[in-house]
Amino acid sequence: MDQAEQAERKSGYPILGGWPLAPPILEEEVLSSWLVRAALRHSCTALALTGDLWPGWRYWCSDPDVSLSEERLSRLSVRSGISEQELRDTLLRLFIDGVRGESPGSPGCYPWILCLGSRNRRRAGGLQYCPNCFAEETPYYRRHSRLSWHTVCARHQTLLRDRCPHCEAPLCPHLLEPPASNLVRCHRCRRMLSEADALKGPRDAYCFQAFADRVLVEGHGLFGGQQLKTSEWFYLARWITGFLRSAAMHPTSHAQHFLRELGIDIGWLIPPASGLPLEMLPPYERAQQLSICWRILQAGPNRLENAVMSAGVPPSMFAPPQGCVPTLVDDLMKLLGEPRCRALPRPAIVVPRSPSSVLKMWHRLLRKIQR
Repeated sequence: MDQAEQAERKSGYPILGGWPLAPPILEEEVLSSWLVRAALRHSCTALALTGDLWPGWRYWCSDPDVSLSEERLSRLSVRSGISEQELRDTLLRLFIDGVRGESPGSPGCYPWILCLGSRNRRRAGGLQYCPNCFAEETPYYRRHSRLSWHTVCARHQTLLRDRCPHCEAPLCPHLLEPPASNLVRCHRCRRMLSEADALKGPRDAYCFQAFADRVLVEGHGLFGGQQLKTSEWFYLARWITGFLRSAAMHPTSHAQHFLRELGIDIGWLIPPASGLPLEMLPPYERAQQLSICWRILQAGPNRLENAVMSAGVPPSMFAPPQGCVPTLVDDLMKLLGEPRCRALPRPAIVVPRSPSSVLKMWHRLLRKIQR
């Protein structure tokens, strides 16, 4: 190795030209995970690798796994020696398009895709892992680890984790630096992510997860005897989880009546500590909501329609998510009646915030400062 190459290695930047030590992409690996492993393999940081690959683009300040332009994808293929199609298969675009259908998306936050909560290169969440998988094989992050309906490891039936078990830092593998050689350590405390207690995941949450995966692959899903397109089935599930979130925070008598009609106890619902949407909740809170959502889906359309008609739940608790409303959901919403007119605003009265409101603000603040 000549002096120029030695100087470049010492500065932390990869050698120009093709990457001599590019690792193979592992099964279902997400793009950002592979890029970090490639950087550590070349004894440099992920920031140095992508800065050399795409100069002037702050790759790690946005969601790195959603999509890549054809020009950047081609450049990555040339430098790494891996085909464009294999690299394209590491992205989340197919998941997003399959779940969303023809509905327009909102930039930066997609339905059923975990939100990273990025601020510069710091994150508040967005990745998940199984401690047992990290201990038994090469640690890496799978594409399914970015999906919000995935809360249980299919192999070990244990609850996934989205934070370091030692310092509670969110997973930010792109902040790892040499001498780290793989993704098994926390970027903040440098301790092993695999050293975590394995908690058994809820069975109903795993049933929802497995069925949702099958709906995504097959292009349709059954609700009772009705066949729904993939986007319609996920919209229905999102509509139900939205109600469960409202019922957990406001357990009214109407909500309790509705759930009793479906054989569900209101006490099973635990309100999200932060009050944030499903895509921003930790795995155990998502697993709890999806378990009850699965029970409602198993009840079928007839029981769901009867419960809606008999419970008298206000339409505000069943607010439709963004996107094209499927016919099935639209018919159920018509049974709820017209939304009530809001009263005219009254002069503001300064009163102390409720304890639950303060607690939510506290959890949101913790989520921000733990980045």
